Amino acid sequence: MIRSRIAFLAAFALSLSVLAQTPPQLGERFVGMYDVSFQPIGDAVRTDNKGVGEIVRYENAAKKWTLVLTRTELATPVQLHDTRDVSGAQRPGYLSAAINELRKNDASADVFRNEIVDYADLKVGIITAIAKPGGAGAPSVLLQQAVVAVSPRLYYGLVLTMPFAGGDPQSDPAVGDAVAAFKAVLETLEPVDLSKIRQEQEDRLIRTRALFVNWTKPRLLAALVPERLLRFRQDGRDVGYAFVVEEPANTLPRKGQNRDTVDPNVASGLRVGMRMRTAIEAGKNVETESWMYVSFDRKHEVWSTTTISSEPGAATQKERENWRLDLGTSDMVEDRVFGEKRRPEEFKDLDQKNRKNFDDKKNAPDEVPFHIVDKMRLSVTTKQRSGELPPVKRDVPPFYLQQALSLMLPRLLPLTEPNTYAFASYSSEGRQIMMRYVDVLPEADVTLGGRAMRAVCVVDRLGYEGQPITHYLTPAGAYLGSVTPSTKLEVTLTDRETLAGVWKDLLLTAPSAQ
Repeated sequence: MIRSRIAFLAAFALSLSVLAQTPPQLGERFVGMYDVSFQPIGDAVRTDNKGVGEIVRYENAAKKWTLVLTRTELATPVQLHDTRDVSGAQRPGYLSAAINELRKNDASADVFRNEIVDYADLKVGIITAIAKPGGAGAPSVLLQQAVVAVSPRLYYGLVLTMPFAGGDPQSDPAVGDAVAAFKAVLETLEPVDLSKIRQEQEDRLIRTRALFVNWTKPRLLAALVPERLLRFRQDGRDVGYAFVVEEPANTLPRKGQNRDTVDPNVASGLRVGMRMRTAIEAGKNVETESWMYVSFDRKHEVWSTTTISSEPGAATQKERENWRLDLGTSDMVEDRVFGEKRRPEEFKDLDQKNRKNFDDKKNAPDEVPFHIVDKMRLSVTTKQRSGELPPVKRDVPPFYLQQALSLMLPRLLPLTEPNTYAFASYSSEGRQIMMRYVDVLPEADVTLGGRAMRAVCVVDRLGYEGQPITHYLTPAGAYLGSVTPSTKLEVTLTDRETLAGVWKDLLLTAPSAQ
């Protein structure tokens, strides 16, 4: 094993000389609501397959590399390096603890590098090893791990792994490539000043609150488009379509009744209906019907979404056809907030004081130990083939965006000047409230659906580091389409004739009442 270690260190040194001549290509810098940022490997693909505690993951299928960023917050402070207590006994630091954990999972793990270095203004512990993270019997991997100390309570981990078939590492060019790539990534590590990000977020929220003031009934009615047909394409292939209706309303359509037509002058709100069919995965079709209603004052909403997925070639009946029903509401409610300085024994004294005032026929209002506040309360129930999921019940912030308005959002933004906004939005996929970040960019020359045009770009992200969707609109606010670069999904306006030439059993009607 000593010869193996020498060979590995020689390969490591050789990789540095190669690095000086041909530096590895790096990708776009990862920056989120985290204390560190870095540039990933250029030919790696960011994936959504994140494990527990992971922030982001990049994978290179050809080289079988996996790069993962994690975050660990400790209950008690631990230094990165080893220390000694008052009695002189050695106490392992966080880097040593990471090595011990590695050897706990694989007693035969061979650690070639274990040192603390400086990158930018960060102290970073480096571990390089050949190990079996899955335990005895698992395949060996070359593991390169950086332990980034933000504080004695907060650590980030950056780990690059690749399969290791054994033999002499010096004669394995893949080892040299991986070591050089990881060193290049580490050299891009930078601390992030979160105070600037928090200030930028607060600025976004202030603009959002001002935006809500301008969403009056006339403004919302003017944005309604009675009918729209959307075409979904991916890599030049048709993968779906949607039929969308928007109209004044007082509530959702009622099951068993014709959809009512409401005079805009007396309507209390608006509703959006969508029937969508997608076939993005080979052999799998997904049918979705949604109705969403919101009052003009945004104090009440209700929505329902039914999703039916069919996969005729699947092994089991459950896989061949599955369904899901989401029912949601949000309402403005009055809530009592008790004063933090009030003690329970004071409530009796207040009652006696109020009763005495009443008996003395004094007109002074009752003194109460609480004050009334308005809160928006969300409730979502989800039923599916396998059973009913636990309900989601929570208070949402003042910048919460209702489902109907969420679908209309790009057309409700001021497009005459660039600006940024932030909203809270309910994600049915994660069944949670998530921040939605929206950036209005200047008008520019763009290409959409193979056509060159002038458009205002609105970049939309669910989560600060979420994958962006770019919406294209005319300066007057008319929707033209959207593109999701990470999936190469393109959405454009279309017509019935075009869709009829692509899809059999085309169904272009408003969704059913649910």
